Amino acid sequence: MAEEFSTDGMLDIYLFENEQLLEQLQERVLEQKDADCFDEDSINEIFRTMHTIKGSSGIMMFDNITAVSHKLEDVFYYLRESHPDNVPHLQLVEHVLEDSFCNSRFYGLMLLLAKDICTQSTAPLYLMKSL
Repeated sequence: MAEEFSTDGMLDIYLFENEQLLEQLQERVLEQKDADCFDEDSINEIFRTMHTIKGSSGIMMFDNITAVSHKLEDVFYYLRESHPDNVPHLQLVEHVLEDSFCNSRFYGLMLLLAKDICTQSTAPLYLMKSL
């Protein structure tokens, strides 16, 4: 009989890797904050970062984090493929910094998970309540 899939041993790796990704994302977005728009390299890097966070969150069954990451990934896919004009850059910067969890709320959630104060199934609820 097959054993049930468990993500317990992967939580530390998830927390470590995603904390690094979020720091890199925040640095990249802040570098571009005063520009007129995101440059091509930034768009590609932000897209890849959100894709990675989406995938790892999906594996961990953090559905709400996966959904938000997917939406931001889609935004940067659109920017990369369509090259639209008149993108409200400052609003997009603020949205990425707030909604991609590049703030203390997501870091706090990661700590709650690491200290077993909340579980993998209740973690998204903690996050959503803090937003």
